[in-house]
Amino acid sequence: MKNFFSYLMACLLLVACSKNNRQKDSDPTLFREYITGFSAGTIPANGPIEVILTEALSEDKIKDLDTSKLFEFSPAVEGKVIFEGSLLKFVPNESLEHNKEYAVTLHLDKLFEVKKDLKSFFFHVRTQSLLFEVNIRDLQSYSRDYYFLNAYLEASDNISPKMLPELISASIDGEKLRIKPQTTESSTHIAFIVDSIPTPKDEQQTLRISWDGDAHDIESKGESSLTIPTNNQFGVVQLLQNEGEHNSFSITFSAPLDKKQDLRGLVSVPQYEGELRYSISGNTLKLYADENFEKEVTIKAFQGIRSQYGERMSYDYTGKLVFDPIKPEVRFVRNGTILPSSQNLKVNFQTINLKAVEVSVMKIYQNNILQFLQDNNLGGSYNLHRVGATIARKVIPIHGLGKGSLSKWSTHAIDLSKIISPEPGAIYRVKLDFKKEYALNCNNDSTPIKEENLNIAEEGAGDYDDYDYYDYDWEERDDPCKDSYYYNRSVETNILATDLGVLVKRGQNNNYMVVVNNLLTTAPISGAKVEFYDYQQQKIAEATSNSEGKAVVTTSKRAYFVIAQKDKNTTYAKIDDGSSQSVSKYEVGGLELEKGRNAFIYTERGVWRPGDNISVGFVFNDFANKLPESLPIKLTLSDPSGKVVQQLVKTSTPENHYLFNLKTSPDAPTGNWTCQITVGGSSYSKTIKVETVKPNRLKINNSLSEKFISSEGENASLQVDWLQGVPASNIKVDITGKIYPKVNPFKGYESYTFHNTSFEFSSEEIAVFSGNTNEQGKASFFFLPKELKDAPQMLKINLLTQANEQGGDFSTDVTSATYSPFSSYVGIKAPNDSYYYETGKPVKFQTIVLSERGKPISGRRVKLYAYKLDKNWWWDVSEFNISTYNASDSKTPVFTLEATTGGDGKATFDVNIERGHSGRYFFLAEDSQSNHEAGVDARFYSWGDNDEDAGVEATMLMLSTDKKDYKVGEKAVISFPSDADGRALISVENGSKVLNTYWVNTQKGKTTYQIPVTEEMAPNAYLYVSLLQPHAQTKNDAPIRLYGIAPISVYNPKTKLEPIIEMPEVLRPEKQVTIKVREKSGKPMTYSLAIVEDGLLDLTRFKTPNPWNTFFAKTALGVKTWDIYNDVIGAFGGTINQIFSIGGDEDLGVGKAKKANRFKPLTIVQGPFTLKGGSQTHQIDIPNYIGSARVMVVASNVKENAFGSAEKTATIKSPVMVLASLPRKAVPGETITLPVTVFANEKQVKNVTVRVKTNEKFSLFSEAQQQLSFTEPAEKMAYFSLNVNEAGIGKVTVEATAGGEKSTYEVEMDVYNPNPKVYQVKSVVLQPNASQNIGFEVFGEKGTYTSVLEVSSFPGVNLSQRLKYLIDYPHGCAEQLTSKGFPQLYLADFETLSTKQQQEVQQNVSATIRKLAENQLSNGGFSYWQGSDHADEWATSYIGQFYIEAEKRGFSLPAGSKAKWLSYQKMMARNWRYDGEYSTFEQAYRLYTLALANSADIASMNRLREMSTSMVSNAARARLAAAYALAGQKKVAETLFSKVKLDAQEDDYHNYGSPLRNQAMGLETALLLGKAELAADLALEISDKLSSNEWLSTQTTAYSLYAMARYVAKNKTGKNWTLNYQLGKESATLSNSPSGYASKVLSASVGNHKIALQNKSGVTLYARVVSSGIPPVGKELVQENGLKISTSYTSKNGTPPVASLPQGTNFTCTISVTNTTQSRVTNVALTQFVPSGWEIINTRYTDYNTDSSRWDYADIRDDRAYIYFDLSTGETKTFTLKLNASYKGQYYLPGTHAEAMYNIKYNTRNAGEWIKVE
Repeated sequence: MKNFFSYLMACLLLVACSKNNRQKDSDPTLFREYITGFSAGTIPANGPIEVILTEALSEDKIKDLDTSKLFEFSPAVEGKVIFEGSLLKFVPNESLEHNKEYAVTLHLDKLFEVKKDLKSFFFHVRTQSLLFEVNIRDLQSYSRDYYFLNAYLEASDNISPKMLPELISASIDGEKLRIKPQTTESSTHIAFIVDSIPTPKDEQQTLRISWDGDAHDIESKGESSLTIPTNNQFGVVQLLQNEGEHNSFSITFSAPLDKKQDLRGLVSVPQYEGELRYSISGNTLKLYADENFEKEVTIKAFQGIRSQYGERMSYDYTGKLVFDPIKPEVRFVRNGTILPSSQNLKVNFQTINLKAVEVSVMKIYQNNILQFLQDNNLGGSYNLHRVGATIARKVIPIHGLGKGSLSKWSTHAIDLSKIISPEPGAIYRVKLDFKKEYALNCNNDSTPIKEENLNIAEEGAGDYDDYDYYDYDWEERDDPCKDSYYYNRSVETNILATDLGVLVKRGQNNNYMVVVNNLLTTAPISGAKVEFYDYQQQKIAEATSNSEGKAVVTTSKRAYFVIAQKDKNTTYAKIDDGSSQSVSKYEVGGLELEKGRNAFIYTERGVWRPGDNISVGFVFNDFANKLPESLPIKLTLSDPSGKVVQQLVKTSTPENHYLFNLKTSPDAPTGNWTCQITVGGSSYSKTIKVETVKPNRLKINNSLSEKFISSEGENASLQVDWLQGVPASNIKVDITGKIYPKVNPFKGYESYTFHNTSFEFSSEEIAVFSGNTNEQGKASFFFLPKELKDAPQMLKINLLTQANEQGGDFSTDVTSATYSPFSSYVGIKAPNDSYYYETGKPVKFQTIVLSERGKPISGRRVKLYAYKLDKNWWWDVSEFNISTYNASDSKTPVFTLEATTGGDGKATFDVNIERGHSGRYFFLAEDSQSNHEAGVDARFYSWGDNDEDAGVEATMLMLSTDKKDYKVGEKAVISFPSDADGRALISVENGSKVLNTYWVNTQKGKTTYQIPVTEEMAPNAYLYVSLLQPHAQTKNDAPIRLYGIAPISVYNPKTKLEPIIEMPEVLRPEKQVTIKVREKSGKPMTYSLAIVEDGLLDLTRFKTPNPWNTFFAKTALGVKTWDIYNDVIGAFGGTINQIFSIGGDEDLGVGKAKKANRFKPLTIVQGPFTLKGGSQTHQIDIPNYIGSARVMVVASNVKENAFGSAEKTATIKSPVMVLASLPRKAVPGETITLPVTVFANEKQVKNVTVRVKTNEKFSLFSEAQQQLSFTEPAEKMAYFSLNVNEAGIGKVTVEATAGGEKSTYEVEMDVYNPNPKVYQVKSVVLQPNASQNIGFEVFGEKGTYTSVLEVSSFPGVNLSQRLKYLIDYPHGCAEQLTSKGFPQLYLADFETLSTKQQQEVQQNVSATIRKLAENQLSNGGFSYWQGSDHADEWATSYIGQFYIEAEKRGFSLPAGSKAKWLSYQKMMARNWRYDGEYSTFEQAYRLYTLALANSADIASMNRLREMSTSMVSNAARARLAAAYALAGQKKVAETLFSKVKLDAQEDDYHNYGSPLRNQAMGLETALLLGKAELAADLALEISDKLSSNEWLSTQTTAYSLYAMARYVAKNKTGKNWTLNYQLGKESATLSNSPSGYASKVLSASVGNHKIALQNKSGVTLYARVVSSGIPPVGKELVQENGLKISTSYTSKNGTPPVASLPQGTNFTCTISVTNTTQSRVTNVALTQFVPSGWEIINTRYTDYNTDSSRWDYADIRDDRAYIYFDLSTGETKTFTLKLNASYKGQYYLPGTHAEAMYNIKYNTRNAGEWIKVE
């Protein structure tokens, strides 16, 4: 922007650029009221022409603007206008012609009301000339047989990489070689390679490279050559200078170099006395010196250098390089803005090869400073012309001290007080510039340059280059003896003269503390006026500093600026969040408080099924910042897509302990829901996991849980019991593990790094154990997986255990352990957390060797390897150590050190990086015995290096405290390194505010201070130390302000509550239990009580919620700190050589959910209850449940800031108990083995009778009753066999009785046919008074078949079939959901609805609206799939149309949903960009919906209308015509519509459409325009398609029905008709409704039938019989169209026989779908069914997640998985499901089905098969 953009102040330049034969440029100063800047001079050919307006135009103004008339160009240019705030852009449609001048006219009167002579603003721009050149770089080897050559093209303007092969050619002996650009983006610098250069066999060859721009009218040409060596003599090929570097060069060899060789001494530069450093990259050796090379340099490479192939260079090489003098340049010595008086307003700078500089000073006026700071920091430069003006310009001669001194970097100073009269509080911008006349080596004129003042033009023209941009010559850009070199070479800085240092701290509740001190002495300043301003520059508070320099204020709103004033000194501090002091290097993380308050949200468990109730407890702790009484406590529950599902409000109570009860729907979406609770402006949230889990029935105890496993391995065991306590004997168990790196493996050594940080660890899954439990429910194994032997560091292992009941059901457990792959570990610690150190000074890196148990090891040898890293380095992850790397210049070996650990296991290394060798280093420590490695990187900087990154890090202060944990009443001792005469501010802070501050005078060497530990410091506090040094002191070369933070923990025993639960250890099902609750020491408390089955708690290893752990967990630092010290010039220490003067609760994992809420959980939650003391008794009814449950109490006393919790587990059992195992669903025709487990728990139970009862959906083909005998308490099995009869809700009841004891187990399950519904349509046309018969078939399974007679006086629409198809469609994307609901809005237009039908329509449409709202994103758009994070543009418009039409019909929409949609549509319409024909249809539909919503965007409609006809699709024109019609512009609409081809066969699957859908849209437009004849023709065509058996997509079906309903509503016949029919013995009469349509469900059984029809009226009638039914299992249609499916199964033992699997087998189903066509297929829906006897092992709730990157969305249900994705031409995508053969029996496995949801051409279905589980 800077190169091509000029502000108003550049008017001299513009006048200078004017030529005689052209329109004169406008005087910018006359337009300053409207324009603040504009493009001027040279611009890129593809660059926009820009104008900055003084104010942004309103949306309404832009909407009504005809932007095509805003700009005029000569020569003419076509393009588009874009508004971005106050920036107005004209973007050409095509790149402008290079090297051409364009006159630009901006018609300002179209934007503003202006005076007559200011209607138009004239200016000129010129495009750059396009020139280029090619530079050859290094030759590299692919292999021994092929090279490639690195090169780059540099151009004066952006050039496309696609042009390179046309501009550049390369050949050897006439054989052309490939030119391969390394980027796809246009640029002025494009790297490319000459690819696959063959290695000569016998003798070297010449590679010739030539370039010529003639083919593109570019006046650039040239050639170069390079000798390509043979592969039989290794040696030097090239000697190269490294661009921009005067202290380095590269040597290219004929083969890649051996990276392990020591090259010191093998390359030399005789003129250089120091040691050369080097790095190797492929064939290239790069060498560095510590000083710049000058003029001609001789370079020698000696024999002995090795290639990676083992070849040695057999000769000595000598070559020469000529280094040009460093070009003229100027730079500032120090960054910074604030200049204390100790500097006497001197600005220090450095020059090289210059005899003079020009200084200009701009003044930012004091009353404009806050406006300036709105857009800038103190050193910023944006929009300066609005706040300041140039006040001085001067030429300053540079005088050297001795011969040649000016040809080296030399330091000078400007005393501003000699140039200007400084005004207190103003900021001055100093600019240093130079031109050719001042260059040392390009000017033979020996006349001394005099110091002189320069003219200042109005509006500060002197601030801009005087060079005529039109004279710029790109080819001379690097030649300091040409004018073009001096383009844009100036440097600038801001200066504020003040002695006031300011530090600002802000707590959570807008409480501010400002500290003002003297920058020169560090002394606190009293009596300073401190003012606080908001962003709009309005003063919001004022205070005066006290004797400690402090001013404390609490503001009503957030401050943005602070101004401190005393005498003639003024300092400004900008206190926006983004510029506060960095605390990332300190341990300041933890719980973040809101306004000093905290809250605890808890639940009774970790996961819920859809349909479950959710209990949410809430404890609000405002102990530190009390809220007013009777505030609303508002809870909002949102689903995974962010839609609000439920809101509850309670009024605050003194106890501040609440319980909310929430309800989910059985079809609620699964995933992570959010519970948000707001109170008093603070907001707290918790994730609620809703998944289709199944409660465990087994308790799994893994002995490895939370264990440490040594490198020797570990004996391990599993104990598996039924939840009621009975051992689970002889059951199959499988354990798998997933490994992760262990963070902070050794307690107490967290400051050390115990791994190689250059290696990125990737997790993997391992098999741990597979076997069976014994009679006691135990299984044993030895843990030492071979996969872990090469692990590089301590590991965490997540273990997933699956225990399979004999009946087929299984339970899971997830736990973790630690594994140590080494017997000992080395750790490395840098001297401080910042990892920034100074060169030239020893830095101590500490290492420690610990045993795997964390004990220090003495006498161990440790090696430290040091590597030099380039800024753009990365590591190769193929090995664990540092020896492999990628990229050029990435690694240079520097040194290796060795040391032995002492008694404390530590060994210290003194690392001294020499000055001038700054940069990034990697330090790798190695334990010589175990070979374990640990490594960290560090940055070394030198003061003279001007290392930008070093600044912030160099200000870190190392703090230490005498211990980390304190009790209230103790004293914390803090110490830090310091020098005398400084001052430290110690601020004690917590999560919400500054608690106390102390000023401490620093001591030489170290300062120590004692701080009292108080109650308000619990649970933790931060000691924030700001160490200030006098500005003028330079003896310690340290910054004038360092800061550090020391965290401390504080414990207060008064804060703990200890609830006690008294209750029996064994409970009986369906009995009452008494539970007594009290506090151990009789303290008052408020509590909630919960009883939850362990089968649910174990799924997520749920821990009883404990609020104490939250309220007294480490809180994050809640105070932000700002100061101005980084802006103080010289603030980073050092001296300047002035040559002369001139101026919550824990879940480990969770399961995923299904729809049927078959599993009724045991969860009882009550409360809150308040105890003043003593105890409280609760009577709880236990339901029919057997197993074990946990009783949990969560307690609080907010008034005393005390909290706690308690838990107790009880077994729930009876003398006799029964459990049964059944699949989740069943299919007619299947046979199921029903295993029943009976537990005799007491000795008196001897004989048990087991009975099974079912409803009609099942039948028993075994005995319904069995007898079991017990001699002692035990567990026995009984087996029954079930036949599955028919679809519906099946019920099975199992009953066990023994004497007077009884136990029952009841199951409800869905019985369904997985086949899709099939339709047949038979139709006739009945002439007036005519008769005809229709033959039809009734087919399908019982309960699924129907036949409907439809009669109408207009062409039929097959309403029964088409509407049922939409409603039954299984997939649920946004488009399909809309298509289900949309036509139902218009059912009443087809037929008269009964009251029941009207209610059904009401429910269906309302449900569709609710469901769609779940897909709406925060920006207002709608996603295609729920949970997707980006909007689908077509679906967004489609849903919007449905919303508007539904609202017109009286349906209510979700609050704010339509407004958000409208806002999104408007934004997308305005910002639309052409992206092919389909995008015009998308935009036209969007504009149609806006017009439908009475918010027509005429400007965007006009823009689309005016586009070239070839660019706009036929369908888009039709939609746009409808938009104009709705907007009331009928004439425009008719003109557009007349150009539409309504029979166009455009495939429109991109927008979910088809030619028929587009015809339906055309019918709608014809109706809008009153074209009755055309509408009738279209209606006939559409009804013909609807009445056929042809497959139609959901969108086509829905829109066709919608359009026909609109047609029927407008074309009611008004004629009565009557039809008689006879079907067997059934006869009846149908007569017309107002719509001319009637229907009747026929009573007909399965088989062939004939119905006789008689038209009794004078109207032609259209009659049809629509039959539908679901074919019996095994009769589905097999097909393959455009897609190919293959399904395979694998297990750990190979390919299992799927037709007959042993019960308990775990296996994987792999489905591959291939696109067999030459076209891309989008929106593919894959349905993989699972037979009833198999279970999907849904691991989405653990760390064992499957890779979902190949699909767009996946919906895993009880019996199937729906997966959605796209396929490119010929592409195959593969998906996997983990399965378990769970339930014995014979089951049907339906075929896998895939279809493109919007394109009939693509569908495929495999055959199903019967399978067994045995």
